[in-house]
This record gives sequence, C-alpha cells and structure tokens, in this order.
Amino acid sequence: MNSTGRLHQLELSTYRSQIDHGLFDVVIGAFLVAIGLMLHADLDYMPAIVFFVGVVAIGQARQRLIEPRIGHVRLAAERQARLKAWRWLTLLALVATVFGVLAMSGLGWIDFPANARPLVVTGCFALPLALAAWLFDIRRWFAYAVIIVAGGIIEWRFGLIYGASWYFSGGLIVVVGLVLVLQFVRKHPVDDGGSHGA
Repeated sequence: MNSTGRLHQLELSTYRSQIDHGLFDVVIGAFLVAIGLMLHADLDYMPAIVFFVGVVAIGQARQRLIEPRIGHVRLAAERQARLKAWRWLTLLALVATVFGVLAMSGLGWIDFPANARPLVVTGCFALPLALAAWLFDIRRWFAYAVIIVAGGIIEWRFGLIYGASWYFSGGLIVVVGLVLVLQFVRKHPVDDGGSHGA
C-alpha cells in the first residue's frame, strides 16, 4: 500500500473512532421502538420525544464520553464537505417521516391498501438510513435498512400485530448499539494524563 493509501486508511480509522461508537445506533433503535409504540399503543408523541432526547443525549455524550477518551480530531476537507450533506439527509428523513405517517394513517392523497402499509412505511424509513450508511461510511446501517424492510414484509405476510416489526428491528439495533458503546469504552479508557486530541 502506498503512502496515499495509508493516509486514507488512517483518516478513515480516525473518522470512525469519532462517529462509530454506537450512540447513534442506540438512538436509531430507540426511535424505531417509539414508532412501534405509536402504531401499537397510540402513543403518537413518543417518536418526537425520543428524537429530541436522543439529539440532546448524543451532544452530551460527545462531551462527556467520546472526547475525554479520544479527543477532538480535525477531519480531512473532503470528509468534512461530505458530512455537510447531513442537512439534506435530515430534510429527506423528515419528508420520509411525513410520507410514512400519512401512509400509516391512510389519510389525505396518500392512501395505500391497509395490508401494504407496513411495506411502504418501512421503506420510507429504510431509504434515509441506507443513504446515511453511505454518507457516514457506516456499513452496518445498510444491514439495518434491510432488517427494517424485512420486518415490514414479515409483519405484512404473517399478519403480526401492527408495529411488531418496529419493536423487533428497533430492539435489535438498540442491543447492537449498546454492545458497541461498551466496546468503545473498553477500547478507549480515559487518559488521566490529559487529552490526546489532534
């Protein structure tokens, strides 16, 4: 491997240590479980609560859990430019959420057959997650997107309770995220001698 390739691998490894710690997985999974609660238990406010709590929690965790262990790293300009697309991804996710909610309710001009709604709704959430997997270079999120869609197919095919697929996929992702957080903490103990950020 030439020097350019080694630098790329080093930059990628450094980047992943900053973002691939499992906290995002926990929030994604909790949000999916909240959708299941909204569908199954009519707790319409749960997704919004989980979203805002998750955003605040990740911000606090970066300051108290991530940066004390690995510091703050300045990423390459190309990586920074790529990550700025998160604004468009957020907009897409919001549009997909509105579309999905309308599809679930069968209201307005978006009216799918009731037995097809689990497929449509899971697709609405899986697509932004797959794009996020590419944008943030976290490949397991592609698997999450597949699991979400597969759960919708199983729910539709076997007539499971409304929201069951969201409980399953969300719960699985939360477990994976918690395992990753524990691995991160063990791999990067706090350096009492001071920060080693770049």
